[in-house]
Amino acid sequence: MSEYLLYGNKIIENDNTIKDFAKSICNGVLTDNLNKEDFKDGFIDLVREILQDDVSRTDINYEELMYKYRSELGDLLYEIENHGGEMPLVKFFGEGIENSFNSLVREYIEIHFDELVNV
Repeated sequence: MSEYLLYGNKIIENDNTIKDFAKSICNGVLTDNLNKEDFKDGFIDLVREILQDDVSRTDINYEELMYKYRSELGDLLYEIENHGGEMPLVKFFGEGIENSFNSLVREYIEIHFDELVNV
């Protein structure tokens, strides 16, 4: 699997499950400058930046991860709709897979925020 190195730093410690991947992302979010009143929104914005600007520049293989997480995606899609989230277009191959993967991880973090983030 991928090493997820950016400038010699390992960004993702564990990618065994979507939860593990999401927890690694959350652990990398710097919260010092976030406002307490809109903490969650600011946090999710930083997650979006990390996924787009940092993780994307590692040796991540989106197709391998979508295959690896395929058995978890049904539950996640159910949770997204049940929580009123934006249903992402799910792509497993080719163009659009990066956006699809990032949307799924972001939605996972929003749904499981209290469990993943130590406020």
